[in-house]
Amino acid sequence: MLACGHQITGSPYAYGHGYTIPGTKYVTIMGELPDSTYDHIPHWSNPYRYYDSYATGTATSNDCARVIRDEIPEKVHFLQPENNIIITSADVNSMSFGDLISELTATCSGITVCNGSTLKVRSSEVTINNGFTAEMGAELEIINEGVLDCP
Repeated sequence: MLACGHQITGSPYAYGHGYTIPGTKYVTIMGELPDSTYDHIPHWSNPYRYYDSYATGTATSNDCARVIRDEIPEKVHFLQPENNIIITSADVNSMSFGDLISELTATCSGITVCNGSTLKVRSSEVTINNGFTAEMGAELEIINEGVLDCP
């Protein structure tokens, strides 16, 4: 569905595979558990995202976050949780579904959620500023909850 693969040969994208973090017992979403002593962590493989001080992917073979973010924006738009995010029209432009996650604060400015689109914002604190509109037929869900990591 998301075009990411479990094995290096299992994705249409050379970089779209899960990742087993070397020197640990951590495996990202889509990564295969080598044995029962390994644990999945709630992260897509991503060379720019860290878990317990280890990079959760590589740029060449293990970057499912890139597949999701860059190759399939019309289907889904996932952001790894940051401490604070500012959501602008560039984040929601031309997507039909968005699930934007922040650990501490999410600020929405100058956004139009179009008819037929869905935007979900999850954070401990969500601020809606002037210029935010949701057209008739759009779905908007604001969830104020503590977010520690990707679900």
